[in-house]
Amino acid sequence: MPVHAAEGAYGAELAGTSPQTDYPQAAFSAIEPGAFITSFMGSLGDLVARIQPRGFAETILIAAIWLHYRDGRGFVTRDDVRRVLRRQEHLRMPRNFSRDFHVAVSRGYLDAVENEDGYIVSQLGYQWFQSECRN
Repeated sequence: MPVHAAEGAYGAELAGTSPQTDYPQAAFSAIEPGAFITSFMGSLGDLVARIQPRGFAETILIAAIWLHYRDGRGFVTRDDVRRVLRRQEHLRMPRNFSRDFHVAVSRGYLDAVENEDGYIVSQLGYQWFQSECRN
């Protein structure tokens, strides 16, 4: 009987096996955000168009993930996110960026960095991104 080490970072719900292959289901369903972002061929605007987030809080989350992996940022500021969204052609800017950024934080997508004026993407933010990339 095979040992399944998929439990852990992805949680117990992914620790089962695929009935046809007996491989861990995590191998099929887990998408590593860094690999996805760095291998994505296109702009941030193209990525937003592909994922089709339901609101601007999710668009802000995608921009923060993009900046982390594409620009190598340890954390992002509101101005970093605003700047990268403004540079995208064919991408509508939020009318009330401050409110939408606050919504992204209050939904738990972004966590404030202590002693810095910046934010990092939270585990919940990465989970949302992974689930959207599977669609």
